[in-house]
Amino acid sequence: AEGGSSWGDVIKTLQDQQQHDDLKSFLLACSGGNKTTATKAAACLKFLDMTSDNAVSEPLSIAQSFCDQLESKLRFEDDERDMVLMHHNIEATFGDGRKETHLSSLQLYGDDRMSAMCKTVGYTAAVGTDLLLSGKLDRKGILLPTSKDIYDPCLDALEKEGLVFEEEVLIESAESSDEQVV
Repeated sequence: AEGGSSWGDVIKTLQDQQQHDDLKSFLLACSGGNKTTATKAAACLKFLDMTSDNAVSEPLSIAQSFCDQLESKLRFEDDERDMVLMHHNIEATFGDGRKETHLSSLQLYGDDRMSAMCKTVGYTAAVGTDLLLSGKLDRKGILLPTSKDIYDPCLDALEKEGLVFEEEVLIESAESSDEQVV
């Protein structure tokens, strides 16, 4: 690592490059003057053991050393798992005065084989790749999943892997404020 082989040395080198005499002023400057953010950053650095003489794992790659530090400090215990939560509220008002609110929610837990984050990112990438390689999509270039020929087969395949959004539509008529659930 430039400036030394411990996290304390790395932080000190960064402070010096930015011309700060101490960690507090350095973090305050990095947080745009926000004291709350600077205090949280200091607590995170302390929790991650990055303000001490703890050695960096890969002196030639601070990014790899940081990843190694995160892995060692944030590793799941045997009885822990992650969870992905997503919730969307999409509101629309139509020309005739009708209003609709579309609610879409996903709750997915990791398991002993795979984290929820791995499932949501990995399965999605795999499904898109499969659609392209199997010739089910004939378009080229950067494709967004905003057209039916892309999102329908993707959602169907993801559902088979257990990634399912619970959806609800609330409709408010133009004449009254009564809502109905679809």
